[in-house]
Amino acid sequence: MNKKKRISRFLLATVAVILIVLPLYFMFIAGFMSVSEIQKRPLYLLPPNPSLEYYRQAWKSMKPYLRNSVILALSTSALTLILAPLSAFGLARFRLKVNSLVYGLIYILQILPGVSMITPLFLVFYKIGLINNRLSVILALTAFQIPFASLILSNFMKAIPDELFESAMLDGAGPFRLFWNIALPLSKPALATVGLFAFMAGWGDLLISLTFLQKQHLQPASVGMALFSSIFGTQWNLMMAAGVYYAMIPILASLVASKYFVAGFLAGAFK
Repeated sequence: MNKKKRISRFLLATVAVILIVLPLYFMFIAGFMSVSEIQKRPLYLLPPNPSLEYYRQAWKSMKPYLRNSVILALSTSALTLILAPLSAFGLARFRLKVNSLVYGLIYILQILPGVSMITPLFLVFYKIGLINNRLSVILALTAFQIPFASLILSNFMKAIPDELFESAMLDGAGPFRLFWNIALPLSKPALATVGLFAFMAGWGDLLISLTFLQKQHLQPASVGMALFSSIFGTQWNLMMAAGVYYAMIPILASLVASKYFVAGFLAGAFK
């Protein structure tokens, strides 16, 4: 790669980083300013009279909503990591005639807009008494995540050498041991990838939570953020402070899983 290409790629990467970091920076400093200071033009690059009071108020308001978001995100991620590897292992290791049909259905589910499933799911959960129950959101989010997770994991498991499974089978290993002792340990990068995607889906969900959880004490932070906006105006400083709290968890989760994320995603996409 010549010097000119390296410089152009560096500049492109720099611009991309700035476009991502700059809004986060202004959101962060806005939590230290009054609404009038936020609305002043030109924008302040640093808070003129920084105050932690807005962060304290935002934390007090958002704490129960953030707790609900953690419950939904962790539960969705855990349930996806329990169910998706089982279906992926079956698709990857058992060469059945129906596999192509199953893959076709999975692709269709990926294309199908999630919003089109909200009303049928609401009717089902209403009949069985799961409205205003976190389990309804967890089940719905997991159902939406499993097709994608199964694709990533099955493609990754297909890349595991057959010799490993054949050697274990000669030693008397059954399907469960093949899955538990070989497929799962070697699929850690892909598991981290689908676990992170499922966590983000649970953390960032708005529509499903707003539809199925109508009691305020059950709603997640994505819904709670709307508390700072009303017909009388928007409390931008409190909303920005709440946004910082809301963004911290997924950023930390991404950093923790980054070791495996790229490898798992690329392997699931191309192998």
